[in-house]
Amino acid sequence: MISLIQEPAVMLQPASQPTVYTVIDDNVVLNQTNVKFICEIYVGKQFNPISTNFPVATLKTSPNAAGSGIFDVSPVIEAYTNVQHEGRKGISTQNPNQNSTFKTVPYSDTTPHALHLIDKFCTSNKNLTWYQLRFKVEFADPVTGLATIDAGNERTTFIKLAYNGVLFNTNPISYDKNNRYWYDMQDINYDDGSGDYYIRGTFGSAIGGKFLTNMPTKQQMGENDYGTVAFLNCINSGNERTNPAQANNAIEFITMDFYNAAGAVVQQNTYWNVPINGGKNSLTPDLDTSSYWVYFGHGLANMKGRGETWPSSAVGYKLYASGNEKREIGRVYDFEIVYDDCRGYEPVRLCWQNRLGAWDYYTFRKKSKKTIKSKRKNYQQLAGTWNEKYWRPKDHLGGMKVFDNVAKESLQLNTDYVDEATAAWFEELFTSSQVYIVNKFSDWNPTQAFTDVKYIHKYIEPVVIAETKYSKKTIANDGLIQYSLKIDKSKALNIQRA
Repeated sequence: MISLIQEPAVMLQPASQPTVYTVIDDNVVLNQTNVKFICEIYVGKQFNPISTNFPVATLKTSPNAAGSGIFDVSPVIEAYTNVQHEGRKGISTQNPNQNSTFKTVPYSDTTPHALHLIDKFCTSNKNLTWYQLRFKVEFADPVTGLATIDAGNERTTFIKLAYNGVLFNTNPISYDKNNRYWYDMQDINYDDGSGDYYIRGTFGSAIGGKFLTNMPTKQQMGENDYGTVAFLNCINSGNERTNPAQANNAIEFITMDFYNAAGAVVQQNTYWNVPINGGKNSLTPDLDTSSYWVYFGHGLANMKGRGETWPSSAVGYKLYASGNEKREIGRVYDFEIVYDDCRGYEPVRLCWQNRLGAWDYYTFRKKSKKTIKSKRKNYQQLAGTWNEKYWRPKDHLGGMKVFDNVAKESLQLNTDYVDEATAAWFEELFTSSQVYIVNKFSDWNPTQAFTDVKYIHKYIEPVVIAETKYSKKTIANDGLIQYSLKIDKSKALNIQRA
């Protein structure tokens, strides 16, 4: 009988890492010819993907020199995960009002909004997928010579979950005595390694799980900047689905503590991770993948969108996840509030898909230079009115004309001085395959517009990183650290034809 001798040890896997399964069937390999191992791959947003009865892909391999069939299914699984681009409406019958909102307007087909603009929480129907495999074996029929699947000889795997992430080459990989393997992802789970999922100690000393980002814990936030963080929901430190009765590490709400120049908290905002806020109760997960990945809008522009303010005395805020006893769990992120530059520089805020599958943000606040490059198609026009009853010379007719003009805009961006942690983090920006400009907050209100979709052209602009080289700078090598980055806007300017 076919046996599964190697597989991932935990439920959650990054989809872009090798996801390897190994099977054997010594009886068939030794006694039959033209043996092939078959792997059927099933994916779905619901917990039991194999129930669809339709594999999305079927792979075959011959036994290797050791008689094993080894499959890496990550190229297939990766195709069914992506980063979330837009907010979403609730699809669960359990929580029909689980909508994200933009300026309090719920997401719908006629009132969509970009994920970056969400007021509070938003679940994800893109970042995760369930997958399950079924293995079979075929060989040449001794009589007919035709390929025959060994009837009744199959093996089905446990259901697992993949997210659109990729790890560094230096991330440790471990094996157990059964040759099952797993990648070390403890730092994105809310666990201090002791079994007590809450990070105890004084405020600000948390060093445990983090949001789905590699950004440094010291950041800046402009008064009109949008920003989100993402976190794993209903998944415990062992990367398994949470038992609701034992969900001590559950993120029940997000806290924002605004502090003044003396460090005293002058305002505390609490946002519950519940469907009415666009989130998902961490203690009552359902079987849809959207239960397990949640975004939260913490930018000051997001606050303005939901009609909130912060004290004028506040110079920054601390952002952290909280549990049912209102203790910070995981890392605490410290955002300095930045107001408009007195020199009049126009800030440019970029967002990009990070290696953990969510979004990261950075605002280039120093001098930026815009250039427009045109590519024209010309033609020679006849002078005069040759297609009218009488010929007349016309001053605007004749000579070289432009038939079409494709114009693309580029920006040269510059940072202020940054620290070494930020310089290292920029590698993810330089290498990301999805980068966008997120324009600043405006007073435009979708509830006052004739149509609720015009914001699509107002806030999000796709760009491409034009730089071909990234250099990691350090204080020892470079002294004060600054970066200059050229980006090309992906869409050509709209220009009339002649």
